[in-house]
Amino acid sequence: MAVRAKQRRHVRIETAATLDFLGSEILLDHEIENLSASGLSLCSTAREPVGSHVQLTINFPDFQESITVVARVVRHTDEPYKAMGLEFTEVSAEDRLILDRYLVERNARMAK
Repeated sequence: MAVRAKQRRHVRIETAATLDFLGSEILLDHEIENLSASGLSLCSTAREPVGSHVQLTINFPDFQESITVVARVVRHTDEPYKAMGLEFTEVSAEDRLILDRYLVERNARMAK
């Protein structure tokens, strides 16, 4: 696990954000395990195949804003729980600004 953390380009943070997931199943208002500038981890038994692309709407209740991104499934885990790792592949410039601002503010709050 420590090796994986060293390989990450961006710090992952715990978040209050939720997402709407459009894949083979539809999940609405689903909790995100952690979030970074490049992706997220989602605890769910509904998992898409590794390599597939899915559309996500990430809801930031603190900002009363949402962003829409396309992400690629990069991993599945079964222990300690079922989860799916997603890497963002398409994020508009406007949505990138919202995401980056959220991450900075959330990280600052967690550091207090």
